[in-house]
Amino acid sequence: MRDLNCSWICWSLLVEVLIKARLVDKVVLPGKAIPWFVSDVTEPDMRWQIDRLIQINDVTAKTLAHKWKLRLQMGELSFHAHPFWTSWHNLEGMERTAPDLYDELDDADSFMIMKGDLNYRKLLSDRMWRMDTELSVSVG
Repeated sequence: MRDLNCSWICWSLLVEVLIKARLVDKVVLPGKAIPWFVSDVTEPDMRWQIDRLIQINDVTAKTLAHKWKLRLQMGELSFHAHPFWTSWHNLEGMERTAPDLYDELDDADSFMIMKGDLNYRKLLSDRMWRMDTELSVSVG
């Protein structure tokens, strides 16, 4: 039996706060098509976790899980597993290697929160940067 992914649940709580506070209209969860690292979430994992939270004997968990199911149905929340996230390409090459994803993320009204080792490596091109390197330089 799979365990609940606590990292995913924490991100889901952040999503709920952002939507409920009307700071965003829509949230796209950029998951993975395949479990690239042990903690990566695929769409079946996400749906399984929501269903599992509904079964837990906890009113808060059930309420949140029902809200997330409804948000998925209404389009306020969606899951997108773009192949770029499991490719060897770095973010500085996204415009060339994944122009559709680049255009989607280049929207002035959107922002992305990144976490995790693979995303860090993609962001910094997996290079040994000096500690005093400006972030604008290291991310290309």
